[in-house]
Amino acid sequence: MAEIKLNRTIVNTFKILDTIANSSNPIGVSKISKISTLPKTTVFRITETLAALNLLRENKSQEFKLGNGFLKYVDQTKSQNDLVDVAKPFLDKFASKIKETINLGILYNQEVIYLTSVQGERFTLQVNLLPVAPLYCSSLGKIFLSTFSDKEFKDYISRANLKRNTVNTIVNADKLRNEINKVKEERLAYDREEVEYGLTCIAHPIEKGSNVIAAISVSGPTSRLKARGIDKIVQQLKKTAEEIDQAISKNTL
Repeated sequence: MAEIKLNRTIVNTFKILDTIANSSNPIGVSKISKISTLPKTTVFRITETLAALNLLRENKSQEFKLGNGFLKYVDQTKSQNDLVDVAKPFLDKFASKIKETINLGILYNQEVIYLTSVQGERFTLQVNLLPVAPLYCSSLGKIFLSTFSDKEFKDYISRANLKRNTVNTIVNADKLRNEINKVKEERLAYDREEVEYGLTCIAHPIEKGSNVIAAISVSGPTSRLKARGIDKIVQQLKKTAEEIDQAISKNTL
C-alpha cells in the first residue's frame, strides 16, 4: 500500500485542538506551543483562523477554549450514532435470516455514506464496497434520488459524473429519471450489477414521519440472491425497514 502523505497544516490543527480540548481551563498560545511542540507562529496563525470560524473562543486574556462551531458536528455525529444504535439489532436479525450483507446508509453531500454494515456469508467474487457510493448507480443512492425535486434532480445530473462501471450502469439522464420514478412508486431500488459484475443490491427507505432519513440495503452475489429468492428477500427487507421506522418513532432521533 502506498504511504499516505499527510497534510501538515491539518495535522498541526488537530494537535492544537487536542491540546485545548485536554485543558480544563482556557489556554494561551505560549502554553499551547509548549505542550504541542509547535512554533508559536504556527499556533498563533491556526488559533486565529479557528477563532474566526467560531471553532475556538478567545477571552480577554487571549486564551482559547473550544467554540460553539463544533456543536453542529457533535449533533450530527450523535444523530448518526443514535440511528445506528436503533437500527443495528434489526440489521443483525435481517442478516442472520438472509445470510447476506445488510447496509445502512445516509445521504450526505450528494453521496451515500455507509454508517454500518452487517456481513453475511462470504462473497465468491471480489466486491469493492466503499464507505461512500454515488447516487446514480447504487441502490441506496437511488432511494435518496427518489426524494429529489425535479430541480434538485436536474442539478445533480448537471454536476454528477455518470461513469459507466458495467454495461448495466445507467448513464443516460432520461433512463435514470425513469428508473427513479419506479423507485418512487415501489419504494424499492435495485443495483442490478451496475457497480460491479456479479453484485446485486436491493434498498428500501428508512423514514421518520414522512421524511426519508436513511436507507437499508441487502447486497450479495446475483446468483446467490436469486437462489435464496428475490421475493423472499424483498419481503424481509420491507419488514425490517418497517421495524426500524417504528423503533425510530419511539426515539428522539
